[in-house]
Amino acid sequence: MAITLPDVSEFQSPAGGNAPNWAGIKSQNGGAAIIRVGYGNNHRDRMLRSNRAAIKSHGFGFCGLYQYLRAGQDTASHANAFIDWIGPNLNEGEIPILDLEEGAGNQSARANQWFGIIDGAYGLKSRPLGQRSWLYSGQNFANTAGLAPIFSSDRRTWVAAYQSSEAGLLPHTLWQSTNGQVGANRTNWSGCGFCDTSIYHGTLASLSALGWHPSANRGPLLPEEEEEMQIQNDKKVGAVSFGGGQYKWVAFFCDPGGEGKTANKLRVVPFSNTTHGFAGITTVTIGPATEKVTVTLPDDCSGISFQRQDDPGNWATIAYNLGT
Repeated sequence: MAITLPDVSEFQSPAGGNAPNWAGIKSQNGGAAIIRVGYGNNHRDRMLRSNRAAIKSHGFGFCGLYQYLRAGQDTASHANAFIDWIGPNLNEGEIPILDLEEGAGNQSARANQWFGIIDGAYGLKSRPLGQRSWLYSGQNFANTAGLAPIFSSDRRTWVAAYQSSEAGLLPHTLWQSTNGQVGANRTNWSGCGFCDTSIYHGTLASLSALGWHPSANRGPLLPEEEEEMQIQNDKKVGAVSFGGGQYKWVAFFCDPGGEGKTANKLRVVPFSNTTHGFAGITTVTIGPATEKVTVTLPDDCSGISFQRQDDPGNWATIAYNLGT
């Protein structure tokens, strides 16, 4: 599966003749977008407040917040402006992104300085690198400005290259494949028309898990929460996201309501933050006679999707537990 998502700024504003229709965009991709926070250290994007509020009110699962870093301005002042414009707290599903695409010489020190300030301000330093702020840059600039090692690290990255495929690109989580005019995956977004568009290879649930979540580092679920951990018998698919890395296995049981039903085949699809993709995909069989079926999760797993493989007439409620 793949999700396309727009990234917008004040250039997709009423003054420019367009404005994001966030309800319409959610109907197109389920609820994922990237918005500009500011340009440099003294220009807050004119649409930041309205875009951010609308995205939150429409319940988007993922929202990238990017700041363009200008070469002639101090890096720390950029980061402090970002914190001032966003405030002390991120919304559920948001993630800070550094947009670094100008400057002479090696830019890795500037990038790491911004990461250090932003990750510290939003409590991300204690989390795995894949759950901290991201880096955006163009393919060519990243290679010439010393940013390739960051793209090859566990930190999440977003690369721009307006070409027909991802062949030859630096490692990345998101690929900005078009500026709306040239490139791949051109999309006519509601209220925005054809604008910058990126693609993510995975489900909306796995993309949403990459955003900020206040419960990402919490301990095992309490018993009363486990009662809600079920794939109901009227659902073909289900999903659970949990930040990343804290669970090592998932165990499935057939709910007592499954008596008289045949065994169910269930495709289990974990998402790994280490590989930035699905890993350890397997199909298991759960039924009334099955006491427990356990699936080992990949390293730094941030979520799982479930897909039933049988006829709906055979479906029974399946319960599951996550553990370490």
